[in-house]
Amino acid sequence: MRAIEPTGTLEPTVLGAAWRYRGLVVVATAMFGFLAWLFAIGVESERYTATASIIVEDPRASILFEAAPRQRTEDYVADQVEVMRSSEVARRAADLMNEKGVAPPVSTEDLLDSVDVDTKGEGTALINITVIAVTRDQAILGANSFIESYETLLRSQASATFASSITVLDESIDELNRQSTEVRARINEITGTTDPGEDALLGDLDALRARLTSLQTRLLAATTPEARTALRDEIDDITLILDAVNSVRALEATDAELAELLLRQTQLINRIDDLEARRDGIRLDGELLGTGVRISTTAEEAVRVSNTAQTTALGAIIGAVLGVIGAYSLALRRRRFDDRGEPALVLGSPLIAEVPSFRQEGVRSPVPVRTAPRSASAEAFRFAASALQSARVAGNNRVAPGGGGGTSIAITSAKVAEGKTVVAVNTALAVARTGKRVLLIDADFGNQLATQLLAPDARPERGFTEVVLEGLPLSESVVAVEGSSDGSGLHLLARGMRRSNAPEFFSLPETREFLHRVSESYDFVLLDTPPLLQVAYASAVVGLVDGALIVVPHGGHAADLQQLSGRLELLGTRAVGYIYNLAPLRADMTASEGSMADVLGHTS
Repeated sequence: MRAIEPTGTLEPTVLGAAWRYRGLVVVATAMFGFLAWLFAIGVESERYTATASIIVEDPRASILFEAAPRQRTEDYVADQVEVMRSSEVARRAADLMNEKGVAPPVSTEDLLDSVDVDTKGEGTALINITVIAVTRDQAILGANSFIESYETLLRSQASATFASSITVLDESIDELNRQSTEVRARINEITGTTDPGEDALLGDLDALRARLTSLQTRLLAATTPEARTALRDEIDDITLILDAVNSVRALEATDAELAELLLRQTQLINRIDDLEARRDGIRLDGELLGTGVRISTTAEEAVRVSNTAQTTALGAIIGAVLGVIGAYSLALRRRRFDDRGEPALVLGSPLIAEVPSFRQEGVRSPVPVRTAPRSASAEAFRFAASALQSARVAGNNRVAPGGGGGTSIAITSAKVAEGKTVVAVNTALAVARTGKRVLLIDADFGNQLATQLLAPDARPERGFTEVVLEGLPLSESVVAVEGSSDGSGLHLLARGMRRSNAPEFFSLPETREFLHRVSESYDFVLLDTPPLLQVAYASAVVGLVDGALIVVPHGGHAADLQQLSGRLELLGTRAVGYIYNLAPLRADMTASEGSMADVLGHTS
């Protein structure tokens, strides 16, 4: 017989445990969800949310400043979102709200915790500012204060930047004027003149330069082509006059130092003119350059928000997790067999046969070996018979029970309703039909189901108790169930009618002696015993035999089999193997019908 290796492990899976104890998971989920709902409606305070929106744009993106460097829209918007989330904006907004008499007063930290700033998606410049507060007015005021504070912060930053630039330029212009005054004084020393006419001329030249600067500033601000044309003509005239004066003065400069001073003075004057033009341009930029806010929409209404649904969902999730944990813990303590190879992990003994569920196969009789010989169930018992014969040889070699020629095997299970009697009857029939002499002893004194299945017409009046206690010959006590002329076949030894206490009966030396003696007359002595974990005297029965055949039902508890295995070890009785009973019917179990013909004696 080829041994079937155990497959998988006995450890349950989380999903399998949750499905097995799904009722527990459902109850835990519902209960915790309900408790969370009660908690939410009992302690939840009123809360309101208001949303204001703003569309931002990099102010340098204007066509007036297209030469200025600018950011990508996505980068600029992301930067502004971070600005709005900053503590500085929150502080300004909190101050603004408190100035307007909001009740209760808010702090910067509270406002930061209650505000949410986000965009409507990548590539959009729309930013939403949502504030959650305990009153409608506070929520509306909070959202609007955030926008106002943001715009105020941008304006103050822009003003500070422009003011700083103008201050630097003014300082540079003052320094250049100081240098120009020194150069002019040196020129007067060299020429030896303080001619008021020259001073007047120089004053006129300064007036022309101031007029030129003013015209350049007005040109930048001109809005019509006609105005710009008139300003350019006047600027050209003044420029020609200044160039002519400079040319005349250059002709007069015959001294090298004087020529250098005159050139230096001209450079200083031109530099001053440039810086004054830049200063006026920055002032104009400050007036034209906005804060970067294109459109802002204030919050007009606040809506009440509730966390009841979220709290209930969270409670249900917690309940589901706890339910799954509980289900897994139960599954660990009550592990069940889902595969025919798993019991071998506990028993350390081989699988003898896998018997399918009679109901799934459509077998109505409890004795398919006799009534449905071509069924998969009958074939499974024939397989068990073949395996037992192989195990018998191995058992004689290792155990050598009293030197007898036959083998005594107790067929037992951990608990009731696991099919051990049906397995015992069908296995005994299958072994007998291979030409062996088989004695089936109905040692389940409280049940006697084996007797009912094999001798249904009348209960035998003589049996096991009479043979042991009264010395009645075995031939007068057994019932021939099936047999042949050569003496092979199946014999049944029922309990008998004599009153006897089962625990005492199976503890008698006479009982042990009888089992030893009867093993010499039969190839197999099979005992249908009570459940080993539920009937105390079952241990005494199992302790009298050479080996035990364990019936393990599909879906049986691993803990029960572990306890049974320990009981066998304590009794010193080896498990010859196990039969996996009530197994789900598989397609391969019914695929060997054609090969049964010779076994059953059919010709087709």
